[in-house]
Amino acid sequence: MNSIEPYLKNRTELKAWQIEMQEVHSEEIYMVSNKTEAIRNTSVTRNTVGVFLDQKENEKDSMGESSVRFDGMPDTWKEDIDGAIESASYIKNPAYELSEKWLPEKEKTRYTYDASIHKNAQELIFKIEETARRFCEKHKKRTSLSYLETHFKTRHRRLSNSKGLDLLYPQSEVLYDFSLLSQDREHEIQVFMTRNFFQDLPLYKLLEDEAAKLEQIVTAVLPPTGNFSVVLAEEALDTLFDFHIYQLSGEALFQDISIWKEKDDIYDGKKPVEQLNLSTSPEFQGCSGSICCDLLGYETKPVDLITDGVVTNFAIDGKYSHLLQKQITSGYTNTIVGSGETAYEDFFTNGTIELLRFSTFSPDPISGNFSGEIRLGFIHKNGKRIPIRQGSVTGNIKDGLLTCNYSKERVRRQNYIGPAGVHFESLTLAGDV
Repeated sequence: MNSIEPYLKNRTELKAWQIEMQEVHSEEIYMVSNKTEAIRNTSVTRNTVGVFLDQKENEKDSMGESSVRFDGMPDTWKEDIDGAIESASYIKNPAYELSEKWLPEKEKTRYTYDASIHKNAQELIFKIEETARRFCEKHKKRTSLSYLETHFKTRHRRLSNSKGLDLLYPQSEVLYDFSLLSQDREHEIQVFMTRNFFQDLPLYKLLEDEAAKLEQIVTAVLPPTGNFSVVLAEEALDTLFDFHIYQLSGEALFQDISIWKEKDDIYDGKKPVEQLNLSTSPEFQGCSGSICCDLLGYETKPVDLITDGVVTNFAIDGKYSHLLQKQITSGYTNTIVGSGETAYEDFFTNGTIELLRFSTFSPDPISGNFSGEIRLGFIHKNGKRIPIRQGSVTGNIKDGLLTCNYSKERVRRQNYIGPAGVHFESLTLAGDV
């Protein structure tokens, strides 16, 4: 950083520049079954340099921009930056500004940084070994641990630019990647999870929960075909509101593809069963979206997007505030959804489908249509909870919200805080014919 900044300052043809430096330290353990294959300790410094040039396009202000990334300080770093500057000279994009200097509140690091990971990484590695072996011993006649990969990471990021901004903020991350095999080795369940805080991913409970789900998968049947009352929970919640998130973004406004403007009724005058309340906020401990600034260094803040079904604002980050000539609100951070009035268990009448795991599930950001292949769900029938898998569920999130209920109970996932389940009056399943 000390070498790069003076070099950029001396390049007088630059309109602006930005440097992001990441120092990443990772303690890792790799296990096969209950045996440790490797324990690794890695450290790397990554530098990303962005360069910006004044350009003209049909007498309008435009900007050439390019970036280069390198690990550490290679001998070629000057040539790499020169190459990025040359590349920027061939580009003419709409112009925007980088963030001015500001100072973040120190206490905001409590949302993203678990100091115990950095201080006690070796001790945590030994806990992972002991936990995995204890689980394997308990379940050796029922389930086997195929592999377990664990990373404990700490990142110290520094973002500086030509306007005097100089932010330093730490982040931590816990990563689990593992696979469980059924006793007959015919079925498998794979899990990949990250959180910022160690306490948010209790490994033994996670392994136990996944082992129980694997046993359910072994006996699962195809779902029925037709239209059914459906509750979406667990993995579906991570992406369920992606359509609304995009439609209420600065990018959608700039591309002129947002279907809404402020004060619009998202239900087009129809009366929903329960109103949607949606916001975004970086102020939640342990959530991956709890970042202090956007990509250009502008501060992130809470923003109410939909209140009782009415659009109240858009998530407009620093870049799009300039492109749109609109007031900056904040880049999108975590998804916050309001609770409903119904207890989760009260959603399940005879024939209701409960869906938890998918191969893929993401509503289209333009149409709101979605289709997801089912990895695990249940049909509630005659007082029983019958496991189902394979087949698919389809629907449209915009239309479907008219008949939605949101549970009273709330969950916190990677970057979602909201109802534990969302009940749809009718979605289409394709399965057993």
